[in-house]
This record gives sequence, C-alpha cells and structure tokens, in this order.
Amino acid sequence: MVEIGIGQDQAIWAKIQGAKGTPEWPSATDAVRVTGDGKFSQDRSLYDSKEKVLSLDPLERVPGLYKAGEFSFPCYIRAAGALGVVPVPAAILKSWWGKETIVTSTSVAYDLYTMDDAPVYLTVLVKNNFVTMLVYDLVVRKGTLPIIAADSPDAIVEGSFSGEFLKSLIAGTDATSQLEALNATAIHVVDARKYEIGQKIIVGTSGVTAGHLITDVDVSTNIVTIAATGLESEQASGVVVKGWTPVITTSGYLMHGRYGKYQEKIGAGAYTDVLITEGVFELDNGWEASNDEKDDTDYGSSFSFSKRDIACKISRYVRSDGAVYRHEANNMTQKLIKLQAASGPYSLASGKRFEIAMPNAQIDPPSESGDTKRKYEIALHAFATAALNDAAKLTFD
Repeated sequence: MVEIGIGQDQAIWAKIQGAKGTPEWPSATDAVRVTGDGKFSQDRSLYDSKEKVLSLDPLERVPGLYKAGEFSFPCYIRAAGALGVVPVPAAILKSWWGKETIVTSTSVAYDLYTMDDAPVYLTVLVKNNFVTMLVYDLVVRKGTLPIIAADSPDAIVEGSFSGEFLKSLIAGTDATSQLEALNATAIHVVDARKYEIGQKIIVGTSGVTAGHLITDVDVSTNIVTIAATGLESEQASGVVVKGWTPVITTSGYLMHGRYGKYQEKIGAGAYTDVLITEGVFELDNGWEASNDEKDDTDYGSSFSFSKRDIACKISRYVRSDGAVYRHEANNMTQKLIKLQAASGPYSLASGKRFEIAMPNAQIDPPSESGDTKRKYEIALHAFATAALNDAAKLTFD
C-alpha cells in the first residue's frame, strides 16, 4: 500500500492569456494568496435518451457539453509600493475591469470594458490539497471591495471575486508503480484516472521547476505519457506523482480601510471629506457563457455581455449634516464620489494606495440603524456620463 502525506494547502496563480483557448502557464510572480476557501467547479451535462423501449427504465444517457465552470475566492489587494507598478493581483483586476493603463512612475489605472471589447481571459492554476486544477478561458464577472474603517483585521482591504470559465483539467496525487529510467516518457502510476491530457505533473524530484506536460493518458494500462524530453532523472517505484505548481512569490503592501478618505461633491468646486465607517464597492460585468454555439468541442465557446451593474454602499454615523441625503435622494442629485484606502496615513502613502472614483453617482434614501451609535446606510448607484464607459475607475498611485 502506498501512503502519501501532503499538508493542507491551497493557493492559486493567475496569468493573462495571449489568446483564448491557449493556456498561459503561470510563474511564481503570478501567485495569489487566497484568504478563504477558493471554489472552482465544472460539471458535464448528461441527457436521458428518449428512445421508447419495452421497459420502464431508460436505456442510457448521452453526454453533452461541459457547462461553464464557476469560481469564487477572496484575497487581499496589495499596492505595489512603487508608482507605476502593477498591484497584486493585477491579472484578476484587469479581467474584472477590462482595461489596464500603466503610466511609468505615476500610476496604474483600471477602466471599464466598452461594448466592443472581448473579455480578458485568464489562466488560473489552483492547488487544493491533493488536486491541482488548470483552469483557462476564465473571466472575472463580479468583484467586491469593502473599505472598512474599523481598528481590526477586518479593515485590511480584501477583495472577493467570482465568475466563470470554459475549460478545466485535473491532476491528482498518486505514485509510480515501478522504477522509471532517466528520460522515460511512459510513467507507470497506480491509477491513471487522476490525470488529464494538457496538465503538468511532477514525478518524484523530476519536473519541479517547469513540470512535465501530459500528452496521453491510458487508464487501461495506467500509463501517463509526458512530453518527449522525459524524466530529468531516474525515479524509484512509489515516488509521488502530483500536479505541478510554481513556487509562491508575493510582493506589495497590504492596505487598511482607515487610511484614506471618502470624498464627495456636487458639480464644480472642491471635494468634501466625509467620515464613514464602511464603503463597499461592487462591479458586476454580467458576462454570460455561450454554451449553444457549435465548435465541435465538449466545451463552451465564448462569453458575451448582458448588463453591467456598479453599486457602492456606505455606512456613516448619524450627524447633523446627514439630513441632506434625503433631499439628494428624492431629487436624484448627481454626485462625484471618491473612495480610497492606503497602507499608511494618506499623506504618506505614495505608491501604496488605491482610489475608486465614480463621477456620476446617485443615492437611495438613507436608512437608519443602531441604538446608541446610530448609522445611516446609503446605497449609491454609478452611471456613465456622456463620455460613456466611465461609470467608475480604479487607480493605484
């Protein structure tokens, strides 16, 4: 009996694809440290045959497409600490917003998709305990950024992201069933069903740096065939065969919700600083998978827009100036909003902060809650101006 002990581990790596349909294998600098459970799932459609037979039971099922997979995970947002250097996780942010503009020594800005833009596809490699999943043609549909002013760990800026992907491949954890020679390409494992063509594996100590690409899987003989260069060294019987992952290298600075400002103004003039306890920004692009387009594969072919929705909810203590919100809500007043967070006091945070700007926001009537500390809960809705596709912008500077 082969016993394999691997600790509880979970990490993901995300990289922008050069073209849809072709995965881009990530490297160490593409690592994203998740802060909670990451979920990546994909199921195949199965349809019952409608053939009539002299039986009360169906004969068989017909396999259909793999449905568009779904994912979700939380992670911290890290400013680079240097002006004009992308934050972590840059790939996730670009797929979420659509456009990334880097101005050397100045800023990195994320702007919204336009009507004619194709989604920014990502390859994501997921390590979860004994299974490694290669996910590609992934798009970030929805993201949420809470900016919490509390003096607690909850105030570290943590984004939550979700969306869909078209294709996924699995590499499980198993072991070799015999001695494998140097340069061997036919790897004998205990159970080949744990692997899929297109994944990468590590065989014992071979393939740690770049992995071995699987080119064929034979479940009848339990042989996994790897790319022609073969094993880097002889491997004993019983060594671990598992999915390849890069190492983890994460840079940047965590940001705190108390450091920064909430600002608003109506029309021309200066912004007014407003003390808030929390601001939650949410952008949902409304991507929908096209599963009914014929392309002779088991997987869906693309994504299309449905309806984008941008919202922000702020919470602030009740003060004498809060009564104006009722007037602004009833009269659909257009407001300009800025919500910021940083890794240190605002005036010292160059290269270590971000700002979400909404140039055309309207609010709902505020609601009150609480007892001794009463709060206003105010929902803001962001809209495009006459320039279009400018309902919001995310800037690191």
